[in-house]
Amino acid sequence: MPEPIDLEHELRAIAPRPRPQFRASMDEQVAQGFPRPARRWRLPRLQILVPALGTGLAAILAVAVVLGTRGGSDHATTSSPGVAVQRESAAPQADSGAAALAPAPPGRRVERSARLELGARAGRFGTVTDGVVRTTQRFGGFVSTSQIGRDGSGGTATFTLRIPAARLDDAMAELSRLGTVRSIEGSTQDLTGSYDATSSQLGDARTQRTAIVAKLATASGAEADRLRTRLAAATAKVDRLERRQRELRARTSYATVDLTVVGARAGAVAPPAAGPWTPGDAWRDARRALEVAAGVLIVVASFAVPLALLAWLAVWLRRRRRDAILD
Repeated sequence: MPEPIDLEHELRAIAPRPRPQFRASMDEQVAQGFPRPARRWRLPRLQILVPALGTGLAAILAVAVVLGTRGGSDHATTSSPGVAVQRESAAPQADSGAAALAPAPPGRRVERSARLELGARAGRFGTVTDGVVRTTQRFGGFVSTSQIGRDGSGGTATFTLRIPAARLDDAMAELSRLGTVRSIEGSTQDLTGSYDATSSQLGDARTQRTAIVAKLATASGAEADRLRTRLAAATAKVDRLERRQRELRARTSYATVDLTVVGARAGAVAPPAAGPWTPGDAWRDARRALEVAAGVLIVVASFAVPLALLAWLAVWLRRRRRDAILD
């Protein structure tokens, strides 16, 4: 029968021997009672900020794409073989239209009217016509009449809009941004004299009717019949003057806008609206793109920086709690 193996003796025989320097160091730490090492706080590694930075970059790209799409709806280019690139721009036309629509002098009853023709690129005819209705309602107006005819992706639409005269300039500026301004006209008519004359005649007619009613209260017989005939005529005159006054008030309180939208069919090249695309136009477009990019960076930074700080703080607190547990 073989002799039993002394496992402990064998393990001690093959175990590595510590170096004298290590033994001296361990003996020294045992003598000192294993003192606690000085705590060192380390900043989180940059790798933990990668998710936050990735989210921020994704947000930048998303906002840039959205803003680029919106900007392209107002400033777009169309091209085809043999045709110079043309540029749609509603801003210069809108400025000239605003100058043509002179505001009413204070204290005057002025009737204001305007005519506006917009061009819509292929595929945007419905968007422009819907925008006309929404813009009119946003400024407190309403669509009096409308007629829309579609031809594929294009068509022609005519609107008669009634917009508060005090907000006509702002409404025209917003309507002009919906498409390419082809033409814009404005006219005014001072109705202060007619309104004041109607108001004066209405006051006299009401006074006369009141006097007839007072006489009729004490009259009888043929005199009463004559006064009743005069009262009917006076009442009809008052009603006619009141209708006239309401009509003049409505004409001066609300402006009339005759608006036409002409939509291009798919594949058609829009006619030149502002001349060929020049280096000056390219410079303005580039400057606008830089402005949009700067705005996007500011918006994204307002979200990404706080998120990054919160992530750093969370990791720092977690490491501190872990070190406290280990200590």
